Amino acid sequence: MSAAAAAHDASSLERAWHGLCSVHAQVARQVAADLDANGYLDLMAYDILFALEAAGGHLRIKSLLNHVTLSQPGLSRKVERLQEEGWVIREAAPLDRRVVIVVLTDAGRCVVQDTAQLHAERVSAYLRDHLDESAGRALTAIFGHLVRPRTDVTESG
Repeated sequence: MSAAAAAHDASSLERAWHGLCSVHAQVARQVAADLDANGYLDLMAYDILFALEAAGGHLRIKSLLNHVTLSQPGLSRKVERLQEEGWVIREAAPLDRRVVIVVLTDAGRCVVQDTAQLHAERVSAYLRDHLDESAGRALTAIFGHLVRPRTDVTESG
């Protein structure tokens, strides 16, 4: 690949990245406002609880960083607040007591399931307003190539 082609490729990818960030910010802002207006938990709490549920109910706290846009200290503080609500518990991993596993409680599972329908409706509505079905399938395929494999789901230590 020539230097000019590589520069053009990098420029296209940079624009795609900024577009992705802008779309995420717009959708997240709308969904967060809708959740708040309807008395649901905040969007970051939902994202954490949803990631835990999707992973079978538990993840290393470090693995949760792959699912949210928080720093590690910010995530630790948020998990602490979720624990105070009774939605998660923190446990030491059996094979390495220094590793923290975040576990979804039954109460946390209920609250994420209660919130999931409104969240899905709002995200779907936004995307339906802007994309046709073939574009949605294309995005699903693209994101499937970009998301890391979920090797962290069954780690215990």
